Amino acid sequence: MSVAQPLRLNVVFMTRQPYPHGMAGTKVLQNLIDAVRPFRHIHPEVLVLRGRHAGLRCTDPAGVYRGTPYRVIGAHRGSGLGAVCHVPTDSRHAVAHLRQVRDPAVGNVLFIYGGPDLTNLWIIRQARQLGYKTAFYLVEDVRVMPPAAGVGAWLDRQGERLLSKRIAQLADAVFVISTHLQAKTERLCKGRCPVTLLPISVNPADYPAEPTPFHDPVRIVYGGMFAEKDGVEDLIDAFDRVADTYPDVELILTGRARDDRLEAVRTRVRAARHCDRIRYKGYLAAEEYYPFLAEGDILCAIRRGSAFAATGFPFKLGEYLATGKPVIATAIGDIPRYLHDKTDAVLVPPDSITALAEAMEYLLADRARAQRLGHAGRRVAWECFSIETLGSPLFERLGAL
Repeated sequence: MSVAQPLRLNVVFMTRQPYPHGMAGTKVLQNLIDAVRPFRHIHPEVLVLRGRHAGLRCTDPAGVYRGTPYRVIGAHRGSGLGAVCHVPTDSRHAVAHLRQVRDPAVGNVLFIYGGPDLTNLWIIRQARQLGYKTAFYLVEDVRVMPPAAGVGAWLDRQGERLLSKRIAQLADAVFVISTHLQAKTERLCKGRCPVTLLPISVNPADYPAEPTPFHDPVRIVYGGMFAEKDGVEDLIDAFDRVADTYPDVELILTGRARDDRLEAVRTRVRAARHCDRIRYKGYLAAEEYYPFLAEGDILCAIRRGSAFAATGFPFKLGEYLATGKPVIATAIGDIPRYLHDKTDAVLVPPDSITALAEAMEYLLADRARAQRLGHAGRRVAWECFSIETLGSPLFERLGAL
């Protein structure tokens, strides 16, 4: 009988995103875990700090999701100043959990989704004293983020901006989602710790083997957040123009937003000439969302032009490409680094309703061509963003800590 080889790394993924159910941030974390799962020397688990996304509160404070144990600190906590008051208590509970799950026989890594902030700073310092190596995964440039809503969120943001300058003193490794963040972080770290580009990710298991043919009516789809940077109102205006010419199309929206943003989108829908062909399906859980995407026909990964949009990388883009359906994407940030206009996606400039409408018409005018473009986009997703592609560099970097 062969003896099982002992684990070499105990990796605790710490996040402030909802877990195990939520939107892009949650799925990013799950994809990272799935990426290292084939490497038997890594034992992953999840530690969740509450305080953000009060609309997606986790009601299960602990459990096992797809074989990975997780623990939620402050499971029923809301957000805002009330959550800030609980930071000291929650931090002590988090450190106690890290002490409990630490394995002295192997290497221990604390992998933080996001950068250092006022909520996690003390936890990170205590973890390092316990012998944990620390790695950050940066997905946003906090220096150019939009203004925060509420006093608690404002304090959060100020803390992130201040502490982002000290990341080299707190990190043993940093992963970044975009080349902008890579260049910025390398300047901050000055060679003190490695900085690794780890772009958006997709799990091929979430998608059907073959894309479905176009439906009648054709489904133009957007799924994600309805923040101002996402330009959903521009999408509605562009669809209204296209629907004048094409009676066999409909626009389907799904996702979440703050109440004021959701009402702004609904107001724009009510004002549309073809409002009877625009549907909002609300928030869909993962088990509904991925089949919904796969049944779309034209998927729109749009963003408005802003410094914030240009410095990150929209996670939804990888999800859309992986369906094998044709994608319209805004040519901003790193997107043109991976995609080429009318080769594997249709790229449009930001803030151009005319260009967005023309992109829709380009795909509707020749549906066989549109489907070929969708297949090409899926190849980009598999080659550049699949967890099989990203797993090895992630494993190698963590293993070198």
